[in-house]
Amino acid sequence: MPNHDVMAVVADKEATISKTATKKLNDALSTKKFQAAVDSITNQSTKGKKPPAPIYAIYKSETQTVLKSVLKSHPGMEMTVHEAFAIKKGKWSVQMKIEASYKRMSGGGKSYPVRKGDSLWKIAEKEYGSGAFWGVIAKANPDAVKNKGNLIFAGSVLKLPKLSVPQKSQAIPELPTSGDKISNSCAKTVSCPNFEVVIPGKEIERTFPTPTGFLIVKVKIEGMIAVKQNKEAPIGYSLSKDGAAITADAKKFGMGFSIKRPSVKGVTIVNKYGGIWKVVLGMQSDGSFSGSLSGAKPPQIKMNGRILEPNLSVDVSVRFIPKVKAQKIDGTKVMVGYDSVNDNIYLTKDMVIAVSVLAATAVLLATPIPGDEAIPFAVAARFAPRALALIAK
Repeated sequence: MPNHDVMAVVADKEATISKTATKKLNDALSTKKFQAAVDSITNQSTKGKKPPAPIYAIYKSETQTVLKSVLKSHPGMEMTVHEAFAIKKGKWSVQMKIEASYKRMSGGGKSYPVRKGDSLWKIAEKEYGSGAFWGVIAKANPDAVKNKGNLIFAGSVLKLPKLSVPQKSQAIPELPTSGDKISNSCAKTVSCPNFEVVIPGKEIERTFPTPTGFLIVKVKIEGMIAVKQNKEAPIGYSLSKDGAAITADAKKFGMGFSIKRPSVKGVTIVNKYGGIWKVVLGMQSDGSFSGSLSGAKPPQIKMNGRILEPNLSVDVSVRFIPKVKAQKIDGTKVMVGYDSVNDNIYLTKDMVIAVSVLAATAVLLATPIPGDEAIPFAVAARFAPRALALIAK
């Protein structure tokens, strides 16, 4: 049946019960036994369109017995009995007609804002007493109900037609129930989908000046962003447009990284939209420092009403370039590492690499002091044997 013709089904059911009940009652009133009971007290001189009270009482009693039997099989109904009595040759007879109808209640006649978790079946069940009326709502809202009634959006407003519906629609077996296949295809509220967006590999480089040289920090970032949208899809929602907007947000996020000045604890990378990643560094044999971070618990970042969870791998390398210049000392050209506070430190060419390692170690072990004050090389000196051993390799 068409899903919006529920009232037609109700009317057909009422007509069928009326016909069945009428036949059952007339058959009961036409039996020889019943007629004999009526004839036994019939007064031949009775006149009028209705039999006298004693005879009418017999008809009334039998009618009530039949109606009680019909109502037991069809609860929630009302029975109206129409009587047509006649007397012929001193015998009373009657033709009965029963009009059966379900007791009614008023439903709908208002607007309904769709909420998360709603379905047309649930709304119809609440407003009309049976989810079978979901098709009535779908037919009345062609612009808000999509995909043949299988799709509605939270936040939309539905018009609920005013209907006089049976009080006990669930007692009508011809109507679909919640267990029927038709109910499973009713509209469901749709939430905005979640996405996963790839962040293209991004490399950042920054140079930090120090009193004795420069720190060159390189960072490589790549990974995924899980985008969670805890909201309902609005009317007219477009998956392609939403996906394009999320991709644009992910691109903005990918461009928002910056590097903080290295410290003894390592290198910190931040994103202007939210999120901090800290990478601990270790010294390499060539005098550089490096470290990586992956699989860390993703931070939750709110951006344009969405929750972004970046799951990134971060690789960091740090190299120290000392300030050096050529000078002649005692007629020999040597390289000089410059100390801006104390006297110059004169070095031979063979020791330049060693100083690079020592200076880098000092920088990472002691946070640089702003201004012209020199890095405390005394700290680095304690690591000289280790540095020289690495170089010797």
